[in-house]
Amino acid sequence: MTHTPQYAQPPLDFLPPKFDPKVLGMMRTVLPIWMQWKSSVKTLDIQGAEILIDLFHQFETTDARFLIAFRHPSPDDAYCLMNLLWNELPKNQSKTR
Repeated sequence: MTHTPQYAQPPLDFLPPKFDPKVLGMMRTVLPIWMQWKSSVKTLDIQGAEILIDLFHQFETTDARFLIAFRHPSPDDAYCLMNLLWNELPKNQSKTR
């Protein structure tokens, strides 16, 4: 039998993120291979990348607020978004400059 608390619980302690650039680099490298092997998405067709790149630049200079929100109709969506942000946008950014 589980115990159901009858009052508000104290807040949890803050756990700061432990960013590791090695893990990010490994994931950037492995992600396209993973998508080809395990995902139903085989290619990405990027349209309007320059608009997204411009929004990122405006956000970095505090000229605009920026929020990316999307729904997950498929488990593959998270892989597509990671690939877009980590691989495809940097490629397109070098083309726009």
